[in-house]
Amino acid sequence: MPDDERALRRLQCERATRYFGLCVLHARELRGWTQQELANEIGCTRTAITKIESGRNPPTGEQIFLLCALLDLSVFEMVEGLEGKGDDPAPDELILPRDDLIGLIRFKFAHDDNETNRLLRLIDLDTAKDEDLRSIFRKVWESDLNAARHAGLR
Repeated sequence: MPDDERALRRLQCERATRYFGLCVLHARELRGWTQQELANEIGCTRTAITKIESGRNPPTGEQIFLLCALLDLSVFEMVEGLEGKGDDPAPDELILPRDDLIGLIRFKFAHDDNETNRLLRLIDLDTAKDEDLRSIFRKVWESDLNAARHAGLR
């Protein structure tokens, strides 16, 4: 992989991490919780919450779903804005910038090597339609979301 492509992917992941951190910060503050209280709930340190909220460190996969459950956030809602609307958005409507959505998909590709992801990696995400990006996002994050739902997290 060329260095410029690697740098672009790193930037996309960093932007997605910052966006998620801002969502966590906003939801925590709406509930009047301290960072320490949230850290206690998900079993990490206050420093880890500080780094997640500031976008300096991405949360682990487990932390993503614990945070979403505790703060009543939805991974799909953050990416697509689907929940609470009743209907799917127009095919070209995304709540996150394309680059951020692509970054989340690539993050999952890099951290979860399964047959579905190996096949989906063959798709050129940079030229894919927004509707296709939403579909790919659902496919690559589906197992994590289902596991969280079965665990009673959301």
